[in-house]
Amino acid sequence: MINESNDGYNNDILDKPNDTQVTLNTTILDSTWFPSSNGSNDDDIYIGCADGYIRNLNIRNQLSEIGSRHKLGVCKLKKMNYNGMNLLIGGSWDKSFQIIDFRSGDNNGKISGSGTSNEIVTISNKIFNIDTINEKLVISTSDRLINIFDIRNLSKPLSIRENGFKYQTRSLKCMPNGEGFIQGSIEGRVSVEYFDENKNQDSYAFKCHRISGINDENTVNNNDTVNNLDLVGPINSINFHKDFGTLFTGGSDGHVCIWDYNSRKRIKQYGKLDINLSVMETDHLSLNFTQGFNINNSGILAIGYSNDGFKNIPNINDIKNSQPIVKSKVLIKLMNEKEGLPKRK
Repeated sequence: MINESNDGYNNDILDKPNDTQVTLNTTILDSTWFPSSNGSNDDDIYIGCADGYIRNLNIRNQLSEIGSRHKLGVCKLKKMNYNGMNLLIGGSWDKSFQIIDFRSGDNNGKISGSGTSNEIVTISNKIFNIDTINEKLVISTSDRLINIFDIRNLSKPLSIRENGFKYQTRSLKCMPNGEGFIQGSIEGRVSVEYFDENKNQDSYAFKCHRISGINDENTVNNNDTVNNLDLVGPINSINFHKDFGTLFTGGSDGHVCIWDYNSRKRIKQYGKLDINLSVMETDHLSLNFTQGFNINNSGILAIGYSNDGFKNIPNINDIKNSQPIVKSKVLIKLMNEKEGLPKRK
């Protein structure tokens, strides 16, 4: 059991032996899974790979390639349930995406009304993030654009808009009520935007995951230390509380924050983790995963974090110095029934 600033993160579950382990001859860029509907453990895991393939790992530890192969790596995978269909969306660095409909045995099913049969759809630039809500598909790209599609008609986007940041989008999530989406950037900013152009006046952005008042000893002007700098943490992950709809953000500053984005107020900031937070999910795990723990709560917060210092090494083949200083971890927090509840006026 570990405890971060009395916030109750727990990683005991990770000490259990792994039931499944496979080795690939390519880099894994993203993954997702479809939990079984009958409560069994026959979940399907899908893997986006650097060689352009999407692969399925089933309960028998068998790997198979599905869909069409991309020219570059599949950097984002997103599961989607629309009108009773289980769909898998794969986005690539080759400026394209595909939607796989699992009703077809060959994984090349047709989405009703889309006019497509698992064809590759090309957009303006590299895909960075994908999310969906209802019939809408939202994609952020490396040219700082947001492409909004209706999956029933992939011939052209419903709209294309600038992301509103000076720098690239790091994370993106659609609002649970379907009214819009929220983005996080590498510059420590979050933006709240709406699909309805008539509600553009309600869109706004705010700064977060920053440490203010840093003294930079290495920056000197006329022998005076430059003070009051902001150390900016990229917003690596965004999610929502399953009941209250409040916003969770996780950044490279090691903090998780909860926001009431409607009233534009921060509800809580959890204790600082010792290395960068990489990914976060809320209520993503089944209750079977929490056996042996007190599950008198209103949800589960799962956090994956790791050291990314390898990005600063000059030689990509420097194996010795590319090893992480701090071991990567997955932390599980069982939230209480009022955790994340919006503050009342």
